[in-house]
Amino acid sequence: MDHAWSQNLSGSARAGAEFYQNATVSKTRPYAEAAVNYAVARQTQLRWFSMLGFNGTLLGTYTSSYGVNTGLQVNHQVTKRFSVNGGVSYAHSVLSGGPIANQTQDSVFLNAGIGYQLMDNLNLNANYSFSTQLSNNPLVEFNRNRVSVGATATF
Repeated sequence: MDHAWSQNLSGSARAGAEFYQNATVSKTRPYAEAAVNYAVARQTQLRWFSMLGFNGTLLGTYTSSYGVNTGLQVNHQVTKRFSVNGGVSYAHSVLSGGPIANQTQDSVFLNAGIGYQLMDNLNLNANYSFSTQLSNNPLVEFNRNRVSVGATATF
């Protein structure tokens, strides 16, 4: 379902069943996702998102990972060429079928960035992100800081 409540506010929702299968397991669980987009002002966009389902990227030695992800992102166009963005998200996953029964992972991600449109087809950007993960298995806990700079060219 997609709906626009006004020119500034729109959202989407999806729900159903998710069928997960790999070499060792076959599972079915509920799946849901939702997003809300809000134009706070002409230059400022706010987005909330959430998803419940399988997440194959966290597997490692486990056969499946199921959880919820949610977050908030804001983008602001300061001038015609200069923009800023930031966000926060949270993920909770339960990994099953591995060496430790039902390992849980709770992760928080923070990000901030700036962008500058040098020419019509060339954008420069710089970003900082911080992530942390807590778990009932201390061997997979971590804190990470990441800085990146880049350029995007459109042809």
